[in-house]
Amino acid sequence: LESSRDAYKEMAYIDHLTGAYSRQFLDIWDKSVRSYRENYALVVIDVDDFKEINDVHGHSTGDRVLQHLAATIAKSIRRGDVLVRYGGDEFVLVLSGIDAEGAQGLLARVEARVTVPVHSSSFIRIRFSYGMSMLANDDDLKESLERADMEMYESKRAKKNGHQASAT
Repeated sequence: LESSRDAYKEMAYIDHLTGAYSRQFLDIWDKSVRSYRENYALVVIDVDDFKEINDVHGHSTGDRVLQHLAATIAKSIRRGDVLVRYGGDEFVLVLSGIDAEGAQGLLARVEARVTVPVHSSSFIRIRFSYGMSMLANDDDLKESLERADMEMYESKRAKKNGHQASAT
């Protein structure tokens, strides 16, 4: 019975496609794991032109894009950081003890390394937009997520209008 309960928890808390934590886990993290003495950078990441990737290359390639992005981020973060697949092609990254500049550097390194093979000789370079807010002390997680999400959409809008927005 205990083994079954653990298996169900894992299914609920781990996204089966990417291996990242699930959205449900983020609530558990906020209530049970989060240290209110620690400051966090909360980053909302969204893959640029994901619908086009699916339309042009197929959904299996879209799945590989999500898997490669999650794996690259997971290799780039520290043990106490949290990667969550928030939904669709959107991820949330919780980085502990880091400032906005450090988080931006990490995201630039991740984006520079994410490529996905399409065929034996072609690759897609994955681009993403992100927004960030700092989560400190007793800040509300949902409010911080909303701020980061709004900033991510601003970044996306700026890219579509031909400007590179800098996320802070």
